[in-house]
Amino acid sequence: MPVTTYVVPGCPSKQPSSKLFTLPRTDVLRALWMEYLLPLVPALGSLPKKRLINYKVCQRHFETEFIRNNRRKRNCGPTLFTSEEISSGQPSKPFPVHMLREYDHDYSCSVPMNSGLDDPVTRYVPETSGLRNNATDAVKDPVTCNVPETSGFNVFDTNAASAVKELNYRDTLEISRLGVDETHTEDAIKEGEDKTTRTSAEEDKSTKSRINPSTKRLIRVVSRDRIVKSIANLTPRCRKMYFKCRNIINSKRRLTWTFEERLEKATKMSENANFNELVDHMSPYAKTLFAMQIRLANKPKNLRRYTTKEKILALVLLKGIPKNYSMLQKMFILPSRRTLNNFTQTVKFGPGLNECLLRQLKSLVSNWDDRKKLCSIVFDEVALTPHLSFVESEDRVNGFVDFGEPEKKLCDHALVFMVRGIVGSWRQSFAYYLCEGTTPAAKLKNILRDVIDAITHIGLRPKAVVCDQGSTFQACLNSFREDMRRCQEQQRLTDNQVLINGHLLYIFFDPPHLIKGIRNNFLSKDMLFRGKVAKWSDIVEVYKADCAVGDIRMLHKLTDEHVIPEKIKKMKVKNCTQTLSEKTAAMLNYRTHADGTPVSSTMGSTAEAVLFWDRLFDSVNGSRGGSAPGKMRGPVKEVAGVSRHVEFWQEAIRTLNTISFVEPNTTQRKYVPSLKNWILTLKSFISLWSELKLEGVNLWYTRNMNQDPLENFFGRVRALNHRNNSPSPYTFQCTFKSLFITDILGPQSRNTNCEADIGETLVGFELFTELGNTCDTNEVSSVAGPSASVPATSGLAEAGEAIPLLQQARKEKQNVHSSAFTAGYVSRILIKAFECQACNETINSIDVSPIHSWICHRERSLLKGKNLNYPLPKFVQTFRELIKCINRYLDNFAHQPDVVKNIRLNFLNSIDIDFLGCTQHHSQLVDKFIKIVCRVQIHNWCNSINKILRGSFSEKLSPHLKSPMQAMALKKYKSCRLRKKINHNSYG
Repeated sequence: MPVTTYVVPGCPSKQPSSKLFTLPRTDVLRALWMEYLLPLVPALGSLPKKRLINYKVCQRHFETEFIRNNRRKRNCGPTLFTSEEISSGQPSKPFPVHMLREYDHDYSCSVPMNSGLDDPVTRYVPETSGLRNNATDAVKDPVTCNVPETSGFNVFDTNAASAVKELNYRDTLEISRLGVDETHTEDAIKEGEDKTTRTSAEEDKSTKSRINPSTKRLIRVVSRDRIVKSIANLTPRCRKMYFKCRNIINSKRRLTWTFEERLEKATKMSENANFNELVDHMSPYAKTLFAMQIRLANKPKNLRRYTTKEKILALVLLKGIPKNYSMLQKMFILPSRRTLNNFTQTVKFGPGLNECLLRQLKSLVSNWDDRKKLCSIVFDEVALTPHLSFVESEDRVNGFVDFGEPEKKLCDHALVFMVRGIVGSWRQSFAYYLCEGTTPAAKLKNILRDVIDAITHIGLRPKAVVCDQGSTFQACLNSFREDMRRCQEQQRLTDNQVLINGHLLYIFFDPPHLIKGIRNNFLSKDMLFRGKVAKWSDIVEVYKADCAVGDIRMLHKLTDEHVIPEKIKKMKVKNCTQTLSEKTAAMLNYRTHADGTPVSSTMGSTAEAVLFWDRLFDSVNGSRGGSAPGKMRGPVKEVAGVSRHVEFWQEAIRTLNTISFVEPNTTQRKYVPSLKNWILTLKSFISLWSELKLEGVNLWYTRNMNQDPLENFFGRVRALNHRNNSPSPYTFQCTFKSLFITDILGPQSRNTNCEADIGETLVGFELFTELGNTCDTNEVSSVAGPSASVPATSGLAEAGEAIPLLQQARKEKQNVHSSAFTAGYVSRILIKAFECQACNETINSIDVSPIHSWICHRERSLLKGKNLNYPLPKFVQTFRELIKCINRYLDNFAHQPDVVKNIRLNFLNSIDIDFLGCTQHHSQLVDKFIKIVCRVQIHNWCNSINKILRGSFSEKLSPHLKSPMQAMALKKYKSCRLRKKINHNSYG
């Protein structure tokens, strides 16, 4: 164990009152101590560093200002050795430690060579001698934050003599006694230069002085001698600051990454030959999925950000196979359902024309040539299930008729419009309307005018309208023809045209619907074809004969669902066209002379009729890649100035004029609209082809003139989420948006009712959202909220005289107790939201009253004390008044927008609720109270109406208890029941 040695000879260091200080371990400060101790103890100069730390100096040899609370200041040393110095407390020779800073060593972080920090590092000189004032911060300027100042000598040199030599000139310089005013700057510098003891030329070149204008202090500028390049050589404090600075620099560098740098990295990856070879043959969806897995593989879930294409891909997977999406999320990196729901909510596509879509189409169509702009307007209706849904985000009740303005009628159909190219293979869902039953002809006329005006305004050239044989559709077109009859006499227009807003449009009835109409009439009637009789029974006969052959059949595609009238699926186009085909006609001709067996005398004429309908349908169903030798499914074109399609159509029109259907038993002719509509459609094909030739079109596929894209769209609506045969209005609107965003009209199922659609959608989600923030959506225009004066009583309150008073009192008591329990639930939510004792006192009660009877029975016996909320009777009364206000409003104005907003206005104007909440939270608590009750009650009201629409709640309603909306729902249910031919007992 080393022996402690006292440095100063003759010092009474062993006195109990004296405190001893060990020689500093820091080389610089120890060198300063040694300068004064060596004259007293010369032997210290020959001792190594490890031995010097065993020597101590008494407290008496330090100035009193350097000792505070028996602790020595950091940068001070012994200066008092003689009795005179100890008694006076002042050294005879100034101690040079006043030149030291708070940081008694030099350090520096590694500085880049291109940082531009070529200026010397500045140091501040204290005003007073000694260490009366601590040094200022080492870093004053952010530019030099990474380059701390140096003292001008090597701090890692253990040779104390060299350190003292470098500080000799500071021993006699007392800058603190000089004036620091700007007027005395030069004198201060001269006086400092006179007192300096260091005159080395090298030292003069390396040091300069100047005045800091902000602190009015003299600054000694010392050039940097050495930069510390090893972190291990830094002190713990310096190392800590170094790491902090490095982290700040790295974070700033990441933030300043430019788009060019990120683009350069992506370009390098795309130029990788292996990567390109891997993704070249992938589909666009596969590329998106692959890139998403690579990009987000190393990121946690909360930091994953998905692009628009990636969200669209995930939405396709979610809507196509929702049950498997959770499994796919475990296997791949995919957005959550909540992310996708928020994504779809960014698109607002309500009933009517959409201004954003029109603007996007206008900018897109402006670059097309005139032939590509030729288009047809396709429209049809799809059946919906009557259902009411409260959409909180839009503050409205969905499920009412809406033709641009909501009506107080329950919706059960949707009218959809689609624009389709006549020459180009493109299509775009355009608009939809919610209606009750089929759309009235007068309403449809106005909608068609608006749609055609909008299509013309964006730059497209409508030439035709395509629809099925719906009665209201035909009535609408007949009304247009009646309107133009006077113009027809002047301009000699044909019957297959209509004039709408100055645009001459050709009428096309959907050929698949026309051929089904012919087949359905052929099932129950005989056909007079070219003066001969054709019968469906002949087809049944050859089918049964073919089935008797065994496994090797000639008509292998035909089944009972094709031929047997009782089993035929009449909505399937495939079953119709496969029966009325060339192969069936050949089989009929074959059976007439196969084995000499007597056959029906009409089998030959039936074969001729079947062959005619096969060729006729092929001629209007030509598609790209669908042509075959000897068939009419090819494109319409002219060879040597003659078109075989036009010649066949002209001959077919003459044949159709001679065809009629008769009753088998009475031979009475029956009117069949499909025959007349076939003639109109063929005339439109001939006339439109003549116009297309003038436009320079040499090739035309006739399948572009049917409504297969719209039927495919309806098929996707019904098939979305695996099975949705009867979508509700709200489900239809959500599906419409999803299909609009993802543009998925497939996969094409073998059970679909039409051919696969190869057309492309014009506007996807990316284009649609470009103007999403700058244009208004087509949501229902703001309708002025209904007046606050709503009917004072609802249908539920009109039973006073019909129900006995005792029974009415019992029901009212039960309703009050039930309302108190629900009000307790609302009060619990309010208290959790505000956590205010004053508000709690205005809502909940400490005592239990009779209205809390049901709440007491709902308390759980295993729990101690009261665990449910017991609202005040006044709060329960206010809650019941709000429920009545909501019911009254919904019975009269549920179809209007801004439901909660208008209910709030009506309630605040009729009920005084100043007692609710404290002064600070009153307005916020009232808004929260109304919002919660409206959300609960509106959903409850919609559910009660939906139960009536489904027939599961009707038996519980007596005639005097039905409100207006309940009566409307019951009427709608009865009409649907009769339409479906379901036998139910009558209610009320």
